[in-house]
Amino acid sequence: MSLVFSVIILTEFTIQSNMESTRIGHIYLGSEESSYSSTLSAEIDDYLDRVEYRIYYQNQVYDLDIDMFQLDIALTLSSLVHNQNNQAKFNLSSSNQSLFENDIKVIFSESVYNEINIDVLIEAIKTKLASLTYFYNFDLSNYFEEDSYNQVLVSKNYQINDIDIISDMNTLESFTISGKSQFSLLSNDISNNLSNESLSFIASCLLNISLESHFNNFSYNKYEEYPAWADYAFNVRVLKNNNFDFSFYNDYDNSYTIVFTMLDSTTVKVELLGLPYVNEYSYEEEIISVEFNTIYIPDSSLVDVAYKVSETDEEIIYQQELSPGVNGEVHQFKRTILTPEGEQSTIILISDLLEPTSRVVAENIVPKVGG
Repeated sequence: MSLVFSVIILTEFTIQSNMESTRIGHIYLGSEESSYSSTLSAEIDDYLDRVEYRIYYQNQVYDLDIDMFQLDIALTLSSLVHNQNNQAKFNLSSSNQSLFENDIKVIFSESVYNEINIDVLIEAIKTKLASLTYFYNFDLSNYFEEDSYNQVLVSKNYQINDIDIISDMNTLESFTISGKSQFSLLSNDISNNLSNESLSFIASCLLNISLESHFNNFSYNKYEEYPAWADYAFNVRVLKNNNFDFSFYNDYDNSYTIVFTMLDSTTVKVELLGLPYVNEYSYEEEIISVEFNTIYIPDSSLVDVAYKVSETDEEIIYQQELSPGVNGEVHQFKRTILTPEGEQSTIILISDLLEPTSRVVAENIVPKVGG
């Protein structure tokens, strides 16, 4: 009798346990199927109050308004499999999807939105909601169309007449700028078999195309006397033995590719490839004049009346210009950053000084006797 009673108790306990093991994510629905709907509604409200989903890309973050997604209780309950962990069924109405897509455009730009597979992104969000995940960060770079990963972001042509550099450009392979890292030209494999002159040309090209990119924290040395191919904002000197490197920082998570292509015998095209930008980058050159100073050299032999420049009751001043002065220039290259929200900022990337040439003047100040 006691054995039969024990079996009955054990059987009832097992049945009760199985009935209570039906759940959706962390929500246990209980033993009464009639209370599933009310239990689920109450627990889901608590879950939605605490859930935090973010979408991030290129240092921009979008806090997703989770209220756009609505739980379909009827579909969720009709799809239940008892004694298993089930998934919640969330819907995104057409009107809320329009709001969601507009948020993506506003925060990440319309050009980025146009390259995203928005349906795949929405399904990824629904999948996390289905398992009642509380916190999740969606990397937007995982949801671009396949052909968006190597967009031409910057492309420029440069002229080069140096035979040795041209030879190296014809065989130069593309290379990668890794995400969230400091790029170093001398640490890159391409530097192994290239001359200092070719590396300097490559570095100068990188500096120049980077004016219209997000790269920052440039570190490099300059030529005191320009090679034939160098100019302002195109003047980087690389020396392997002296560790004259060219480096900069990629502040984004994504990697980028640099491609050099010879278009003809003297023209090289340099391209920056990668995922589309959120911000728009442009640059301008500003030239600031630096006035020369005058150096006066005493010359007591200078008494010719032709060089007299002034006379007072106390003295006579003679001056002869030995060499003219030439104003110098500061060439500043400024990057302008325009966000999707229309905010604009400007930073100085390069400031290159052409020193002024001093004016040299011989001078004789002759005091008047009794003056």
